[in-house]
Amino acid sequence: MKKSQERGMKEIRAMVLAAGFGTRMQKAGEQRPKPLVELAGQPLIKYPIALIRQAGFDEVIINLHHRSQEIKEKIGDGRGLGIKIKYITEPEILGTGGGVKNAHRLFPARKWLTINADTVLDLNLKNLLLFHDRLKPLATMVLTRWNEKFTPVFADNLARVKRIDGFPEKISPEKTLSI
Repeated sequence: MKKSQERGMKEIRAMVLAAGFGTRMQKAGEQRPKPLVELAGQPLIKYPIALIRQAGFDEVIINLHHRSQEIKEKIGDGRGLGIKIKYITEPEILGTGGGVKNAHRLFPARKWLTINADTVLDLNLKNLLLFHDRLKPLATMVLTRWNEKFTPVFADNLARVKRIDGFPEKISPEKTLSI
């Protein structure tokens, strides 16, 4: 048995980031918390949960803050979704990095897979994790071609992130990706 397993540390954990206020959702975010806004008849949060389950995870951690009880009531313990759900309610919103750090403190792991609750992806997470393991970077980020609606990410020819910039002055779309 690995020493990390002896201490109760998992090799990898999956997390859905769902603590945000949903302010950019405007009216849709006023009626319900952003993770529960529906797309094709399903709450947004169910899409990343399904992706995580399809990748072979049997458990997902979800951080909550804004209207957390509504999300817990709608999603439940995960039995109906085929995956165990553990919730972390943040009394004070911690932001993306703070949410992951807090989760790691409560549920230690060597690696973390994190997905935003409002993200709908056509992506094979198993292949992404294999890619990450093969290259052994500190982090792997899934990006798309740059669009003015999203934060630009500048990468080199080997797809290594060189800069993330929220306020670009001059951007070349062919050399820019987006979060």
